[in-house]
Amino acid sequence: MNIKIHPQLTNEDALINGKFLNMKFVPDKMQVYKSCSDPVDAMMLVMYVDNNGIRRNCEELVQEFKNFVKMDGRINLQREGELDWLLSI
Repeated sequence: MNIKIHPQLTNEDALINGKFLNMKFVPDKMQVYKSCSDPVDAMMLVMYVDNNGIRRNCEELVQEFKNFVKMDGRINLQREGELDWLLSI
């Protein structure tokens, strides 16, 4: 969730009950991630053997993920550019 509010929204409130649907964008003072004005921050990671692709609406979320993977130390994750297309089989 990209919304700072009290009381905190639960995942169930957001995803099942859709309580964020009445917000088209999140005001700056309520944003968790400043690069994302959407109420829900999202990142999809697609992996196949040694290739990966990331689609996101929030760059800070990707940085958090990269830092976590780097801290773990088992995977050398390299970002080589933007994902233009994906061949699915």
